[in-house]
Amino acid sequence: MSTESRIASARTRIEDVGAPPIVLVLAAIVSVQIGAAFARTLFSEAGPVGVVMLRLVFGGAALGLLWRPRIRRPKVISGVRRRMRGMGRSGATSAEIEAIYRERFRAFLLTATALLRDGDAALDAVQEGFSVALHRRRSFRREGNLEAWLWRIVLNVARDRLRSLRREGTFEGSTASSEMGSSDDDVRGSLLSLPERQRLAVFLRYYADLSYEQIADALGVRVGTVAAALNAAHTSLRRALQEVVK
Repeated sequence: MSTESRIASARTRIEDVGAPPIVLVLAAIVSVQIGAAFARTLFSEAGPVGVVMLRLVFGGAALGLLWRPRIRRPKVISGVRRRMRGMGRSGATSAEIEAIYRERFRAFLLTATALLRDGDAALDAVQEGFSVALHRRRSFRREGNLEAWLWRIVLNVARDRLRSLRREGTFEGSTASSEMGSSDDDVRGSLLSLPERQRLAVFLRYYADLSYEQIADALGVRVGTVAAALNAAHTSLRRALQEVVK
């Protein structure tokens, strides 16, 4: 086999294991030429056979020093990693959503009532919101908070209903405080008189017991916006209650 055939054969084997063929073949060629010059200088009497042998020795040494086989990871590991990445995109289960509905229903209903100021409309909004969530459960990203995701859906449904009521002219926000009929009318009236974002922030924080991060996720705003809304609500409620005491 000629020297060129041996180099071509070596290159084929290198490509099979994934090593960079161009760099290695060039190194082998250079080493073969160096070996030939070395043989002609020191072993001129060795003849053509000795020159060929030294070429092969230098070429093989160059490949041995430079070649590093690329270790291919088993396909099983790749499959496990794909499944682990997929876990973050697997969505929520019906059981998880139903569990939150049973445990947190009252908080959802109170907050929707604070927005719509009508118990029946709030109940419809909560039930419709959870129905929407069940249909969209596969779109939930598990790096987020499931309850905050449900809050966003329910509040969006409640806001849509509020816009519809206002367009129809059937929204009666002023009747909520008069229907309370309890000693806490002043406090509840002050709460219901807050702007929508402040009112929702108060209910989500103190009735639903959500964190600032969860409230921000539910309302689709930044955490700093939640803090500002709560601070403004505290100031307004403090002022309103001081006037009532006077």
